[in-house]
Amino acid sequence: MASTTPAAAPANGGPIVEDYSGLRVLDEPFRVSGEVVKGFGRGSKELGIPTANLPIESLGAAVDSLESGVYFGWAALSGKGPFKMVMSVGWNPYYKNSKKTIEPHLLHTFEEDFYGEDLRLVVTGYMRPEKDYAGLDELIAAIRGDVTFAWESLDKAPHAALAADPFLSAAAGATTAPASAEAPPADA
Repeated sequence: MASTTPAAAPANGGPIVEDYSGLRVLDEPFRVSGEVVKGFGRGSKELGIPTANLPIESLGAAVDSLESGVYFGWAALSGKGPFKMVMSVGWNPYYKNSKKTIEPHLLHTFEEDFYGEDLRLVVTGYMRPEKDYAGLDELIAAIRGDVTFAWESLDKAPHAALAADPFLSAAAGATTAPASAEAPPADA
C-alpha cells in the first residue's frame, strides 16, 4: 500500500474543488472489521491510490445498506495503527461497477500488500456522495482532495479522539497512539 498527496490539477486545467457542504459527523461512529481481500486491481495500478478492500457480502446488512459516498475515519491493521483513512462505499460510477464495494485507503505507506490480514475501521464522518467523472485525471484529483480533507479533519474534534477507540485495539497488540503527528505521506 502506498499513500497519496494533496490534490493535483487535472490535465484539462484548474484543480478540482470538491463541495464538502454535505460533510457530516456521524451521530455514532460506524465500526466494521473484516479480512482484506483483492479488489479490482485498479487502486494501485491505475489510480496510484491503493485500497484495502473488504468483502461487503460478509459484513452484514448494516454495511450493505450504508449510503454510498466518501467517508473518513481511523483504521487498524492486524495489531498496527491507528492509521487515518478515507473510504469509498458504493458502485464507483466512473467504472460503472455492478457490485457495491467498500474500499478504504489507509493514509500510510506500507512496504507490502496485506491481503488476508484483519482490518478494523472506525468511520467518523461522511464527506460527499459518489460522483461520475469525465476522465481519470479528474477522478484522481478528486480522490486526492478527499485525502487532504480527511487528513486535516481527523486532527480535529470529534474525530481525533476516536483514534483511541477500543474497537481499533481489539486486534491483538494494536497500538493506540494517533498517527496524526506525521505529515500526510507524499508518494502517490
